[in-house]
Amino acid sequence: LAAATGEVALRGFARLDGRPVQGQLDFEEAQARACKTPAGIADALDPSGLLRTPWAQQHLRWMAQKDALGQDMFLIGPTGPLRRWLALRFAEVIGRDVDVISLTQDTTESDLKQRRELGAGGTTRFSDQAAVQAALYGRLLIIEGLEKVERNVLPVINNLLENREMQLEDGRFLVAPTRFDA
Repeated sequence: LAAATGEVALRGFARLDGRPVQGQLDFEEAQARACKTPAGIADALDPSGLLRTPWAQQHLRWMAQKDALGQDMFLIGPTGPLRRWLALRFAEVIGRDVDVISLTQDTTESDLKQRRELGAGGTTRFSDQAAVQAALYGRLLIIEGLEKVERNVLPVINNLLENREMQLEDGRFLVAPTRFDA
């Protein structure tokens, strides 16, 4: 994608028990299977058919290679929905669920981790946000608007993406299954 102003970070997590969400998947086979689907996510979002062009197929193949290596992807491109369409098409092809975080300058740590809520009778409970749910349930995480976020939130995102760790407000500590010492 051509470099410009918007960015999307995309990450696939493994389940906490270390099992992959889905076994090894041949990209061409998955792509052929997804193309036979009558109306998928990408078809509804891209009526022009842009995601079925050789240009898009090249990007999707690159994304599959990054996923097979267990690496994060950072899509950079002009303002518009194309990056999200590519990420959603990729998730559709490999059969993974997606969580999306749209960051703004008002985004706080609790918007990424957990939000404290008041329950019935004045009790306090913590509600997991999209990044936590993606880590817990092995979903892809799409982070949009990274260029807009305040500096104090970047260390949380960095720790999640680089170290696969996150300290939660309710006392839990998320850590990558490969780094967990049982």
